[in-house]
Amino acid sequence: MLSNSSPGASPVIPPEQLVTRIEQGDTVAEHQLVVQYQRGLMLALSRKSSIDVAEDVCQETWRVVLENIRAGKVREPERLAAYVVQTGRNQLLMHFRKYAAHTGAPHEADSDLTTDETPETQLRHQRLRTAIGALLNELPQERDRELLRRFYLQEQEKGEICKSLTLTERHFHRVLHRARQRFRELWEQTEMHW
Repeated sequence: MLSNSSPGASPVIPPEQLVTRIEQGDTVAEHQLVVQYQRGLMLALSRKSSIDVAEDVCQETWRVVLENIRAGKVREPERLAAYVVQTGRNQLLMHFRKYAAHTGAPHEADSDLTTDETPETQLRHQRLRTAIGALLNELPQERDRELLRRFYLQEQEKGEICKSLTLTERHFHRVLHRARQRFRELWEQTEMHW
């Protein structure tokens, strides 16, 4: 479990109770969620990136996790620790893709992100990319598959995709959001680890 049980720390609240309280708008429970799971999340993220990147991704992870809990989207509160870590991994993956898209270089080229890219790590990244591609093929809607593949894997411009799929920019964001949600659900069902 990823809870923070250091001396002097707040008492640990069961994950089901945390989720219920956050759904009810309890901001103290939101703070407690971060206190309990921050250490484990940082540990998981810093194994795959630098501490600076892990800290940035951690902030975005908490935003997504809290938003989803408030909206009642966490279906298995008893698996909250796994949910937090998996959300963090997803956010880290998106961070690396954004980095690659903005710089035109893979994230390994930046010494802030990783200092020793081993052949094993390169192989793991290639396997992850292959697994994501295979998982995309399992999405039931062709438009979801095409949109996610073109936007994230092929890094095509939004305008180009909108024109090709006859989408307005506003509709593009809604469709992309729903496609990401469906992909995330499929990802969590397969319990892929990288």
